[in-house]
Amino acid sequence: MEYSAWLSLAAVCVLGAVMPGPSLFLVLHHTVSGTRWNGIMAGISHGLGIGVYAVLTVVGLSMVLEQFPWVFAIVKYLGVAFLLWLAWKALNHQPGIEEGRAIGGDIPLKESFWSGLMISFLNPKIAIFFIALFSQFVVADESWKHDSILVGTAVIIDITWYCLIATVLSHSALLPKLRKKEPLIHKISAAALVIVAARTVFL
Repeated sequence: MEYSAWLSLAAVCVLGAVMPGPSLFLVLHHTVSGTRWNGIMAGISHGLGIGVYAVLTVVGLSMVLEQFPWVFAIVKYLGVAFLLWLAWKALNHQPGIEEGRAIGGDIPLKESFWSGLMISFLNPKIAIFFIALFSQFVVADESWKHDSILVGTAVIIDITWYCLIATVLSHSALLPKLRKKEPLIHKISAAALVIVAARTVFL
């Protein structure tokens, strides 16, 4: 892949990653309610979910969606259900004890990993994004190295962004202030997740 083409790909992936959405609220929730590592774990697994869609797109997801639109519908409504479940959890979250947080937070790392993976995997808009993006770069009979660069660029940028968010939010000077606002953060996160779910259903 030419360097100029890769720069274009990377720029679009960066814009896609930094757009505020349910993924950002999820990483925020796991960082504030848990620890820096909870946020980082959610960011890493989110990137892996992105990688799944990127790989599927390269190997022909667009053809599958055209021939079997019901697949898209299933993923869409599973995603809506997952967003509503996350909103419910945010509204019913009980702040952890500070002493407990000091030794690792009140959210298991495996829960952060699972949530990050699912919120990206159950988002059909990501599939549409990669179909639109990769259609500009995928070429018939291209080498596996070319396709690996496409997938790797998307995954690395996504993981880097959300891990950076978790690291910044968990800074010793910032995290205590965020935790004082934790109930408000959870309410805002829940409202945002419900809005995204509603937009997914009605738009």
